[in-house]
Order: sequence, then structure tokens, then C-alpha cells
Amino acid sequence: MEGREEIEGTTTVHSYKRKKVGRKPLDSNIPREDIIHDLRDKEKICGCGAHLSKIDEEMREELEVIAEQIFVKRHFYPRYACRNCEGSGDEEKPTFRIAKPPAGFQPGSIVSYSLLAFVLVNKFTDHLPFYRQEKRFERIGAHISRQKSSGSFLG
Repeated sequence: MEGREEIEGTTTVHSYKRKKVGRKPLDSNIPREDIIHDLRDKEKICGCGAHLSKIDEEMREELEVIAEQIFVKRHFYPRYACRNCEGSGDEEKPTFRIAKPPAGFQPGSIVSYSLLAFVLVNKFTDHLPFYRQEKRFERIGAHISRQKSSGSFLG
């Protein structure tokens, strides 16, 4: 083995990282509700008569989903009139007075801005056609037609 020189030195072997086995933790920004499942007081007594001490706890997380919540927002507008003069004392104002309604999406419509946003996100972001949205609304008890003739906004 002539002609070979032995070179002394160290070689570095790079280690690798293994993926952790298991589920990723749930996002910490999601609100949490803590439910404690504790033993009854009778079960916290040892056979010797001493009270058991808490040493640790196990925790399990489950992700809850509440489907779309739908509700009707009712707006009431009280009318006012003078019982004394029946409006004759204030001729430049109407006899019956009522508060002006806030500006809505379309006067006389059931459409709120949140409903409009929900429908548009379903249509253009989630690619859910109007006929499927109509069926979804029917399942939760809101019968909203997609026909233009009925004054709907879906069609």
C-alpha cells in the first residue's frame, strides 16, 4: 500500500429530525371551554379513610362546530301622536311621528348585510350554486327562494 497517505481528521455526520407522530395541536386562538369531570366526594376517600390528593390531570381536546346560526332581527318603530291636540298644534310636522328606519340593503327586503355577505361568500368563494344554498336555507327553516319573480336576491 505504497503511495497512500493517511489523512487524520474528523468527519461530521449530520443527524436528521424525525417527524413527530400524532396530531398537530389545535390553534391556540380558538376559544376554549373547560369542562371538569371530577370524582364525587365519596370516591375521593381511600380505603384507609384518608382523603385522596390530586396529583395530576389528563386533558383531552375535541373540536366543536356550531353550524350557521340564523335568527330574525325584528325592528319595531313606535308611532307617536298627541292625544291632546291631535296634531293641530304643530302643523308643519305630521300628525303621527315615527323614527326613520336605518338604511338597509334594499327597502322592504328581508336581506341584511350579514345575509348578503354569507350568500356571496358561499357563491364566489366556496363555489356553492344558488340552488344548493336554497336547499341549505330550507333545512334550517328559512325558505328563501332563488327566483327573481318573488323578489329574492339569490337569482
